[in-house]
Amino acid sequence: MRITQNILKMVAPGTLYRQMPFVYFLAFLGVIYIALGHNAERKMRMIDALQDELREQRWEYMSVHSEVMHEGSRSNISQAVSGSGLETARQAPRQLTIHGATERTENE
Repeated sequence: MRITQNILKMVAPGTLYRQMPFVYFLAFLGVIYIALGHNAERKMRMIDALQDELREQRWEYMSVHSEVMHEGSRSNISQAVSGSGLETARQAPRQLTIHGATERTENE
C-alpha cells in the first residue's frame, strides 16, 4: 500500500510539473544520441565509398604500370625504333677514362 501511495505522489500533477525540466533534459539527450548515431552511419558509408574508390584506383595503377613496363621492354623499344634506322648494339659499351685529370671534391 505504501508503494502505491508513493507512485501516486510521483504522478500527481504538481510533482509532474516539477519534474518537467528533467524530462526535457532526458529528451534532449535522446535527440543528441539519435543524431550522433545518424552521423556515425553517414561517416561509415562515406568511408566504405572511399575504400571502394581507392581499390579501383589501385587496380588502375597496377594495370597502367604493367602496360608501361611492357612497352618499355627491350624488344618493344627495338621494334618501335627499327623504322628510324636505329639498331641494338652488338658490343658492350666501353667506359672512357681520362688520364691526368684530377677529381673534384665538393669543397671546390
